[in-house]
Amino acid sequence: MKKFFVLTIFLTQLAFGQWFWQNPLPQNNNLKAVKYITSTFVLAVGDNGAVMKSTDGGSTWTKLLAPKNPGVVGETTNPLSSISFINENTGWIVGDYSIFKTIDGGNTWQLQSLGINRDMNAIFFVDENIGYVGGNNGELYKTTNGGANWTKQDLGTGVGTISSIYFINATTGWIAGDLLIARTTDGSTWISAGSITGKHYNIHFIDANNGFSIGQYGTFFKSTNGGETWTKKTFPSTSVSLYGAFFKDVNTGIVVCGQWNPNGSNKGYIYRTTNGGTSWTEISAGLFEQLNGVAFIDANTGIAVGDVGRIMKTTNGGLNWSSISSGFTSYINSSHFIDSNTGYIVGGVGDYDGVVYKTTDGGTTWLKKQSGEMPSVKSVYFIDANTGWIGVQNKIYKTTNGGDSWTQQSSSYTSRALTFLDANVGISANANSISRTIDGGTTWSKVADYDCNSVFFISSLVGYCTGFNSATYKTTDGGATWALLTGSPKGNYVFFVNNDVGFVAGSGMWKTTNGGTSWVKQTIEVVVLSVFFFDTNKGIAVGTEGQVWNTTNGGTNWARTWPTVMCDLNKVHFVSPTTGWIVGQYGTILKSTSGGATWIKQEESVPEQYVLYQNYPNPFNPSTVISWQLEVGGQVTLKVYDVLGNEVATLVNEIQSAGIHRVEFQSAVGSRQLASGIYFYQLRSSYGGGNFVQTKKFILLK
Repeated sequence: MKKFFVLTIFLTQLAFGQWFWQNPLPQNNNLKAVKYITSTFVLAVGDNGAVMKSTDGGSTWTKLLAPKNPGVVGETTNPLSSISFINENTGWIVGDYSIFKTIDGGNTWQLQSLGINRDMNAIFFVDENIGYVGGNNGELYKTTNGGANWTKQDLGTGVGTISSIYFINATTGWIAGDLLIARTTDGSTWISAGSITGKHYNIHFIDANNGFSIGQYGTFFKSTNGGETWTKKTFPSTSVSLYGAFFKDVNTGIVVCGQWNPNGSNKGYIYRTTNGGTSWTEISAGLFEQLNGVAFIDANTGIAVGDVGRIMKTTNGGLNWSSISSGFTSYINSSHFIDSNTGYIVGGVGDYDGVVYKTTDGGTTWLKKQSGEMPSVKSVYFIDANTGWIGVQNKIYKTTNGGDSWTQQSSSYTSRALTFLDANVGISANANSISRTIDGGTTWSKVADYDCNSVFFISSLVGYCTGFNSATYKTTDGGATWALLTGSPKGNYVFFVNNDVGFVAGSGMWKTTNGGTSWVKQTIEVVVLSVFFFDTNKGIAVGTEGQVWNTTNGGTNWARTWPTVMCDLNKVHFVSPTTGWIVGQYGTILKSTSGGATWIKQEESVPEQYVLYQNYPNPFNPSTVISWQLEVGGQVTLKVYDVLGNEVATLVNEIQSAGIHRVEFQSAVGSRQLASGIYFYQLRSSYGGGNFVQTKKFILLK
């Protein structure tokens, strides 16, 4: 019976799958705020509805399911910018147009409404009933019933954005924003501090008298009389903006900062003062992205969060910081995987930041495979584990030892796209020409003056290329000559399933069923950067702003998979029907081991079926979230088993109502620490005269 049980659950878990993070870890959405709820429970929020949770004081993190707006399929992608908790269970987060409340420590969230759609930036609750939320255009709202209803506060006219709120008791508090600092001593009447310069992003008070307000371009103000008057202090740099602050007393404080660079490579800074801001010391923490928020649980232990999912931790009062997040954040332009273990990614955007990384364990670890500086790498192609080529600005390089060393080829052409038909014949495409080699890249010859972004061959003779500013072209002689396909679309990417069926993706998508003679536009109105089809029916498209689309009927219909990331996704590629990768901006590497299938969450108010969803994240360490949907309420049990069928834990055993439910599973079960390995979770629900049973597999990876 046990053997049958294990086989059954192994097969059923393949029905649904998902993409999981491989780089950077734990994820790369920009994080805007962080807060210690208890000494072990830490929460961070950010762009694209990102909610990150730590249950060990910030050493390891789990990406929770994003809050959900009723009436919207999928999770919210609104930026989340502020956190306020009154205990380990009850708290609020806020972002564009959304206020969410939790009563179970962030595992589930309920949307709260102001009655109107407004961009909200800051939230602060004094207790379980009294709270404030502030946003653009000087809009400040107060609740006295835990967020069920909100009343607008009168701040007068000409008030700009409110970015930060801080209270020390039910009546005494402050707000800060654009050219604004104001205080209240009765919780209702607000008095402006007068002439205040700069944009203020964070306000923090140590006690009823001493407070600090920080902001754009080194803005730093200090008050010693409860915010009645403020003194502007000189900060060491006016080229950095101060986003987060924590002061343990009137003298010792930390601010986290960012500096915008025109090339997009923003840099983060940490400064520390021991004399109340009179002088500052820049803390050397290595090169990292802009930091947006900081929180301390005591005088020594703190967490800072920032762009591209950056998480840093200190245990000595901010003197030293270690990076909790891992991996690289280079812009990834393309990838090529030889099999389920070995693959290469290439990237960069400038003249000196080109990168080549290699994996031999399916993407778990990546090793840098270029020495010294090189321009951004646009394309990569390998014919086996040792022999491959990369396209760099005005250069093509070749390796015969798996990337350990590279030899420049004779070509002076920039290569946007590379493909090889065998060890000798290869094609390189760029903005104004197509080049060909017949000697393994030793020499290259221009064969056509076409603009091409992508090249795809379906045999040693027949291939296609497409350009975003031109059209689609075809070769029938292995790339020696190319012909324009009349009336063909232009695009970013071309992919053919067989001799007849192919797709061109760009500002939308087009399909041909006759080898490119004619084309039909598909119903997908987004910028698509890459597409992959398993067969004539099942395909995946990726594009700008983290969009992933699936089709199961050859492109007639496309369903959007709700994104886990907001950055551009540049390439999707599978090496088998189950194993594939998506790569993109800021080092994004997502992997699927289930054919890229994903589930889309339905409306919680009207569930139409019973579903046990795949846990997230998976693999996990130390915690993961399991969700399920009940069409009808009834008795529910949710249990975890090991590979031998032995029960490990009972997570749920109660009567539940119809709807979507979630629970967090920890690898520590009581006093027992589970070992790494494969486990299974099984949901049973009894309703009326029927029963629902479903089981899924998940992996604990320490």
